[in-house]
Order: sequence, then C-alpha cells, then structure tokens
Amino acid sequence: MLMTALLLALAQSALTQQVSCPPWLSKDAFKPGRAPDGWVALMPSAARLSGGGLLYGPPEEQAYLRPDKTSERTIQNQTEYTTSWRLSQPHQFETWMFCSYGGQASLQIFKKVRSDANQCTATSRLTRGTFTEVQFECR
Repeated sequence: MLMTALLLALAQSALTQQVSCPPWLSKDAFKPGRAPDGWVALMPSAARLSGGGLLYGPPEEQAYLRPDKTSERTIQNQTEYTTSWRLSQPHQFETWMFCSYGGQASLQIFKKVRSDANQCTATSRLTRGTFTEVQFECR
C-alpha cells in the first residue's frame, strides 16, 4: 500500500512542469540586429521581472488567456497572488507561459506548456509592490 502511494506520487510529480521566471533579464538577453534600417537596437540596462501569464498559440499572436481564478494573500510587506487556468477545453493551439520584464511588460520571454497539461497555476510574489518571483506549475 505504501509502495503504491509512493509510486503514484512519483508519477504525479513526473507529470508536473515547474518553471520559475528569472528575476532579471540581463542587458544582453536580447541581441540587437533587428532595428529599422539606419538604427541600432540596445537594451541599456537589466530589466526586472514585472509579471507573467499564459497564452494560446504562437507568442507573436499575443492571444493572452484570462485566468479562471485569482486569489491574493498579504503578509507584512509581501503579497502573493495565485492565478489558475483550466486548459481542458479542446483547442488546436499550443499553450505558452510568459514572463514579463520592464515597465508596462515591454519585454517578454516565453516557454511552451506541456501538451498534456490540463491546468496551470502561477504564483507571483511581490515585496513592497515589486515582483520578486513568478512560478508556474502545470499538470
């Protein structure tokens, strides 16, 4: 009985995708080379984490998903947001997670969610209003 429970727990954890957003993007995270003719592109300084979420389809289509559930908890100077999405509805698009950086989420990085995932949760932690962590767990 104990062995069965242990094997079930190991199988469940193997099916879980856990991803944390890097807290900073270094100034060389984006390579210049796609600026308009006659211009030079440069990211002059590192950019701090400013959020995250999910989208359907390729990132360039920007089909951001509205969460199914969001909760907030504050303890002293730290606020924790838990955001959940159900992915069980049939669709032909891949699901992606994203991490946003800089003012007004002007920079984003993306990672594919496992194709067999049917739910994702993002836990975001802010200290004194500044993002310190965004963690995704998709199953």
